[in-house]
Amino acid sequence: MLVKKILPLILLLLIMSHGIYSIHQYLKPSPFLGKTSIVVTGVVIDIPHATDQGLSFLLKTQEGILKLNWYQQKLTLTPGQVWQLKIRLKALPYFANPGEFNYGEYLHQEGIVAVGYVLEDNADQLETFAWANAPLDYLRFCWYQRLLTTTAELKTQAVLIALILGDKTLLNPIDSEAFERTGTSYFMVISGLHIVLFAMLGALFMRYLWALCPRLALKIPATQVALATGLILGLVYGLMAGAVVPTQRAVLMLLFMGVAKLFFRRISSWRALLLSFFLVLLWNPLVIFSVAFWMSFIAVFFLIFCFSGRVGKLKLWQEWIWPQWLMFCVLMPLTIYTFNQLSVISIFTNLLAMPVMMLGVIPLALLGAFLLWIMPVLGVWCFVASNFLMQHLLSILQYFAFKDWWGDWVAQISFANMMLGLLGMMIVFLPKGIPGRWLGWFMVIPVLLPFTSPVPEGQIQSVQLQTSNGPVNIVRTSGHVIVEERITNIRSAHGDLRHIIEAYLMHEGIHQIDLWVLSTQAGYHQVLGLMQDLPKVRIMQIAINHHFSIYDSRLTACAKAEPWVWDGVTFALREESKQCYLVMPFLLHKKYFNV
Repeated sequence: MLVKKILPLILLLLIMSHGIYSIHQYLKPSPFLGKTSIVVTGVVIDIPHATDQGLSFLLKTQEGILKLNWYQQKLTLTPGQVWQLKIRLKALPYFANPGEFNYGEYLHQEGIVAVGYVLEDNADQLETFAWANAPLDYLRFCWYQRLLTTTAELKTQAVLIALILGDKTLLNPIDSEAFERTGTSYFMVISGLHIVLFAMLGALFMRYLWALCPRLALKIPATQVALATGLILGLVYGLMAGAVVPTQRAVLMLLFMGVAKLFFRRISSWRALLLSFFLVLLWNPLVIFSVAFWMSFIAVFFLIFCFSGRVGKLKLWQEWIWPQWLMFCVLMPLTIYTFNQLSVISIFTNLLAMPVMMLGVIPLALLGAFLLWIMPVLGVWCFVASNFLMQHLLSILQYFAFKDWWGDWVAQISFANMMLGLLGMMIVFLPKGIPGRWLGWFMVIPVLLPFTSPVPEGQIQSVQLQTSNGPVNIVRTSGHVIVEERITNIRSAHGDLRHIIEAYLMHEGIHQIDLWVLSTQAGYHQVLGLMQDLPKVRIMQIAINHHFSIYDSRLTACAKAEPWVWDGVTFALREESKQCYLVMPFLLHKKYFNV
C-alpha cells in the first residue's frame, strides 16, 4: 500500500521537475548570443531531413539544441552520431508586423537556442557513433528509412509517412494546401485516432496468438493479455511518432482508461481528460503557447461534452454525421482566430474522408508499418492498398480544395470574440430540453463577421510593413488595395512575401491586390516565381520598373502608366533612378503629371 501511494507522488515530482527545468531553459539567455562563427560538439538527434540544398538536422550540445543546415548533397547523418562542426549562426528575421509569425520564439519554446549552417572546414569531423546517445531517435530514424525504401514507388509516399510518423516534411505544397482547405489536415497529426487504431491492431493480433495456447489462456485470459499488449504498443507508437502534444494527450488518456479496465476499475472520460491536461501542462508548461495543445484538448472536451451522459442512442447515420458537424462548429472559432480561414466544404469532405481514412487508409498504413518488421511482403501489400485508397481520396480533396467556393480567408478576430464563439458553441450543443440553446448562434456572429472599420469613400489608409528588403507600403481605399515594394535580394523576398506580406493580408482579410508596384531587377520568370509566394491572394496588375519582351496583360511599365482614380482617390506612378514609386494624392505635383 505504501508503494502505491509513494510511486505516483515520485512520478508527479519528476514530471514537475521536468517542467521547472523547461521554464528555466526558456528564461535563460542564449549562450550563443553575439557569436557568429564557432566550433561546437554535439549529438545528432531527431530525424535529419534531406532538402534541395543538403541536410537539415538538430544537434544537441551542452549549451542547448541547435537547428542547422549542412549544404552538402552526398552526406548521411544518423541520430546518435557525435560531430565536431564549425558553424555560422544566423539571426531569424522578425519585424513584429501584424499577423507575422514569430518563428524564432516558436523555436525558443521548442528548446532550440540558435539556428545556423555548417561551414566547410577541417574542424568538421565525426568523433563517435553510438545509438545509445539517442536511442529513441535512432529507432525512429530506422523506421523512417525503412518506410522511405518500402514506399518509394508509391505516389502518396509523403502522405503515408505523415499518417504513420506525423512527419510532414515530404508533403508538397499542393497536397498540404488541399488538406488545409478541406479541413482534413488533422489526419497528419498523430492523435487518438492513430494511437487507438495501432493499439487495437496489436491487441487483436495478440488475442488470437495467445488463444492458440489453451494452457496459457486458462491461466491468463486472452482479453487481458490483448489489452495489456495494446496499451504497451500504444505507448511505444506514441514515442516513435515523436510524442507531440496531441500524441501525449492521446497516449495518456489511453493509458488511464486502459489500465483502469485492466484492473477491472472504471475511470470517467472527464477525469482522464483532466489528468492528461494537467500532466501535459506540468511536463512542459510552455505548451500553453501551442495551438496544437488547445485545439487537441478543446476538440476532445466537446466530444465528451456532447456524447457522454446523453439520453438516447444515435442511429448509425447519426454517429457518422453528427461528430463531423460538431467538430466543424466548435473548431470554427479557433480555426478563424489561428489561421484566418473558414472552410465551407470541410464538413462535406470530412463526411467522405473520415470513413475512408478510419476504415481503410490509416489501418492499412499502420498494419503495413507493423508488418514491415515481421512479414515485410504483407507489409508492402498493405501499403499498396492504402496508397490506392489514398490516391483516389486525395484527388477528390484536391478537386474541392481548389474551387472558388471552397471557403474564404477572413480577417483576424480578437481573443475575446474567439472565446465568445466557443461559449456560444457550448450553449448550442447543450442537451435537448434546455431552453434558449439557439441563442448561442448569436454569440458566433462576431466570429463569422469580424467588425472591421472600412475605409471611407475618397480617403486612403496606408500601413508600412518592415521586411528584409526594407519597408513595404500597403495602401487601401474603400474598394482597392495597392502594395508598393522594392526588392534588392530575391531570396529574402520570397520569405518576405510568404511570412510578412501575405500574413498581413490574411490578418486583415484581404484576398486581392489590385496593383503591385514592384521595383526589382528580376526577370520575367523570377517575377512569376514571386507571385507563387502569394497563393492565397489574387494579383490583378503589376507595375514594374522595366519592360519585358514577353507580353503579359498583368504587367505594366511604370514609366508608361497614366494617373487614375479609384474610389474617389487619384493615384499616379513615377519612375526615378530606375525605381517605381506610387504617388499619393497629396504628393501629386504638376512637375510630374498634368492633373
